[in-house]
Amino acid sequence: MSIAVSLLSLYSVYAKEESLKQMIATELATPITTDAKYILAAGAIITIALVLVKNEYGGDETQSEATLKRPMGEASHFFDYMGQLVPNAIYAGGMYWNYKITENKKSYNRAMAMTKASAYSSIVTTVMKYSIRERRPNGTARNSFPSGHATTAFAFASVVGIEHGIRWGIPAYILAGGVAYSRLNDNAHYSHDVLAGATIGMAYGIGLALHQEGVKKVKSLPLLTPTLDGKGIQASYFKEF
Repeated sequence: MSIAVSLLSLYSVYAKEESLKQMIATELATPITTDAKYILAAGAIITIALVLVKNEYGGDETQSEATLKRPMGEASHFFDYMGQLVPNAIYAGGMYWNYKITENKKSYNRAMAMTKASAYSSIVTTVMKYSIRERRPNGTARNSFPSGHATTAFAFASVVGIEHGIRWGIPAYILAGGVAYSRLNDNAHYSHDVLAGATIGMAYGIGLALHQEGVKKVKSLPLLTPTLDGKGIQASYFKEF
């Protein structure tokens, strides 16, 4: 379902664009061709480490404990819902609506950033799911790795963080973290699944924002909430402090 929504979103964005294949190929590569590659590399290394630990000890202690104790209780239903592109769609739709009302180009760019980050990351995650075919911890299906919920949640958070800074970025990342942990709580994913999904989402959110501003390299590593202001990436990512 998520890949169908993502493809439809991309089609609506590019329906009138020329050089479609080249544009899509360029944007698909942004987690590698921009400084988002550092986030991608770090996430990949930690993910591999978690897989090796799981294989070595025959299980995922963090996931097992979360599933056993279910500390989120009924709140996990809310976070499950938040991982199904709901905040992404609300943000993109709201920004596009504001653009139509005010003709503010920045709102349009933000709507496109959210749409593209959500779409590309969802497509990559879905392809990986059905190529790798890892069985879920609850045994229901072979589409555990990576977590689609974590992917879309962190795509959302990274776009909010990079566009709006700390003030809105921190709550967005807290929401994304809740979505990711709910997948462990509900016995739907392993720790390495949600970390891989979060990495993909962040890499596309930040990578596409850098690409959209015409910036490929920055003066320092973008952490969780780098900020853009129309002049490009700032050297200080936490300038709101």
